Amino acid sequence: MGLYSGNDGRFGTLPPVFREVQNLRSVPIAIPALLALAVVFAAAASEGYRAFTTGKSFTPAAVLLAALGILFSLLFYARLEIEVNQVCLRYRFFPFLPFWREFQLSSIESAEAVRYRPILEFGGWGIRYGKGMWAYTMSGKDGVVVRLRGGKTFMLGTRHPDKLEKFIRTPS
Repeated sequence: MGLYSGNDGRFGTLPPVFREVQNLRSVPIAIPALLALAVVFAAAASEGYRAFTTGKSFTPAAVLLAALGILFSLLFYARLEIEVNQVCLRYRFFPFLPFWREFQLSSIESAEAVRYRPILEFGGWGIRYGKGMWAYTMSGKDGVVVRLRGGKTFMLGTRHPDKLEKFIRTPS
């Protein structure tokens, strides 16, 4: 149906005409994320020290705090990559979706630049499901809704919705 999984070289033979990489390392997002990460690790360290000095085992709270710390760390390195060339659209949301999802442009029925409300429509940013489709977003309120022949629909968040829509519709 036009879906390729992984990096099998189908995309790689032609250079991208559109490429965008979004990550969470911008200052307005990175500072609160790093502060939250520091608080979680400090709480986990405190709980670990308490368990070590008293000889008791780790509590479920310590395990939860450590898991949250790992999750926050992964979020700091998360990135959404979108590429379009003359034959394919592909994206990945690293590290949560580490392999490229590739679609032949001929399998795309439509692409439409949209403005959306991340929290109300999808419950926030990231890999989300809402409005009958999957959304892959890092920040902002702009995206492109892609409808495939066969009915599957998904949205890619982007800082350049008009450009992405144009290159999906008429790559050059």
